[in-house]
Amino acid sequence: MNCGVNKSILKIYSSQSRAKGKSIVSCSSFELRKVLYRWLSRNKFSLLFPTGEGGRQIQRNMLRDLKLLGTKLGITGVRVSFHTFRHTFAVNYLRAGGNLYYLSRILGHSSMKTTERYLQSLGVEDLRAVHDRLSLLSR
Repeated sequence: MNCGVNKSILKIYSSQSRAKGKSIVSCSSFELRKVLYRWLSRNKFSLLFPTGEGGRQIQRNMLRDLKLLGTKLGITGVRVSFHTFRHTFAVNYLRAGGNLYYLSRILGHSSMKTTERYLQSLGVEDLRAVHDRLSLLSR
């Protein structure tokens, strides 16, 4: 996975993703941008997650390493995967009152139907909490 950081945009070049080619991700966290700049300037390889020899990672190996990290951290009872991280982010974004359209753009979905699936993870209490927090009548 190649990576380029320019102001608040993170460009990821991948041959492994469903939409092969370039993905553009919002990188609004100043701290994240600082870490990425520091990493990329110190790293002798052009890849964000290179192998020890500087080559491209294999997705299966990255998932294996992620699962090992989850075990070391004592994470149990949930699947440890990149998709789970993505799903957890999406659900928490919606629970915090995030906009479904913006979430769709953040995740890079080409269809709102794909993003709407995350709504199924929200319960009535989640929706009530967001409504109470955002409603003018609740103030």
